[in-house]
Amino acid sequence: MRAEFEALCAAIETGTGRAAHLVTAPPSAGTCYYLVSPAGATRGEDLPLSDVSSVWDGLVRIKAVSPSPAGAMADLAEVRAVLFPGGVVGYLDVEGRAVTLVFVRHEADYTEAVTVVTTNTPLALSVDSIRMVSVPDGTEDES
Repeated sequence: MRAEFEALCAAIETGTGRAAHLVTAPPSAGTCYYLVSPAGATRGEDLPLSDVSSVWDGLVRIKAVSPSPAGAMADLAEVRAVLFPGGVVGYLDVEGRAVTLVFVRHEADYTEAVTVVTTNTPLALSVDSIRMVSVPDGTEDES
């Protein structure tokens, strides 16, 4: 699964020009970036483990981080345009895998900036949930 999450981060970075980090961002991340994680993950070690024959179907959270709520919402809208150019379904290129992304819902906009303790910087968040389905190439998703 790490390859799928890295491909998702790469697609976001390529399409938006801003960094995307898995689960947490380093203190040096700055003030405009994205966080990508499985729903409920709080540490980098929380990424699901799988091998080449595994099938994974789960919720993924994408968080846009910006100095202002309006900036975070605009940045997240840009990610939606990159990942889902035709509407609600998108795809990732991952060697040996067929990866489908489905937009599920917009979760929240935090209208009050929250101060990040490690940098003492007030930042705002906007959060979307997407469904990621990853199967070995040649396997059809039955859902």
